[in-house]
Amino acid sequence: MSDEPTFDPRRKAAIRELVVSNAEAHPGRANGRKRTALVAGLVVLALSISGGTVAYAFGTGLIDLPPGTAPTATTTPPPTATPTPTPTPTPTATPTPIPTHTEPAEDPADPSTWIIGFDGVGPFRLGQTFGSQAHEAPGFVDRTDAICTDSYLWLRSTASSIGLVGATDGSQRTAAIEVGSSGWPDRATSPATAEGIGVGSTYEELQAAYPGIQQTGSYADISYYFGLTDGKGGWIVFNVVRNSSDERLNDKVAAIQIANEAVMPVENGSVRTMPSERCPA
Repeated sequence: MSDEPTFDPRRKAAIRELVVSNAEAHPGRANGRKRTALVAGLVVLALSISGGTVAYAFGTGLIDLPPGTAPTATTTPPPTATPTPTPTPTPTATPTPIPTHTEPAEDPADPSTWIIGFDGVGPFRLGQTFGSQAHEAPGFVDRTDAICTDSYLWLRSTASSIGLVGATDGSQRTAAIEVGSSGWPDRATSPATAEGIGVGSTYEELQAAYPGIQQTGSYADISYYFGLTDGKGGWIVFNVVRNSSDERLNDKVAAIQIANEAVMPVENGSVRTMPSERCPA
C-alpha cells in the first residue's frame, strides 16, 4: 500500500483547470521560462492545499512542462589555476681577464735588451767578483789596461761599454757597474732602465721618465749628475753632458752608474756621483 497522496480524477482535473485558467488569464505577465515558473508556483500552491508533493505532481502528469523548459543544472567551472611564473635566471657576468705584463727576455748577447736596476745591469751583478762575470756577455771583449786590473774590468763590444769597478778593500768584488758606449751615445744599442732611459737618452726624456729627479753633483760645467735611490743605499746615477764643443753630446745621457753606499767603489768620493776619469787616465 502506497503512502503517497492520491488524486481522484475529478480533483486532478479541477487542479489542472485552476492552473491553466490562471495562466491564460495573465498572458502578458510571463512567457517562456517565466511562464513555466508561474505555472509551477500555482501547482505547488494547489498541492500544498491538497497535501501532495511537487515530485508526485510531475510523476502523475499533473504538471506538464513545455518541451525545452525543463530546469537544467548550472555547472560552475573549476577555477583555473594561475601558473607560477618561472623566475628568469640572472646572467652571470663573465670576468674580463686581466692582461699580465711580461718583461721581454734579456739576451746576454744583446745589450739593448738588458735592464738597468739597483742591483745590476743585464747579466752583471753588484757584489760578484770580476772573474765570475768576465764571460757573461758574448760579443764583449776584455779591454782592461794592465795597470788597472786590480780594481777594474772593462768590457767592450762594437756598440757598448761595461765597466766593473772593484771595492776599496781590494777584493775585486763588483762595487759599481758603469754603462757607456764604444762610440757616440746610441740609445738604440744601450741597456736601459725599466722606464726606458739609457745611454743616448735626452735630458728631456730623463725628466719625463723621472719627474723631479734630483741633481746630485756636477763636474766642470760639463757633466751634471742626476740620481735615483731605492731608499736602501742603492743609487742609479745619470751623467748628462752640457756645454760640450760637440753638439751631438749636449743634453744627452753619456754614462750611467749603479752602486750602493754599503760598498764604496774605488775612485768614488760618493755613489751619488761619478768620477770624471777612471783608470788608466
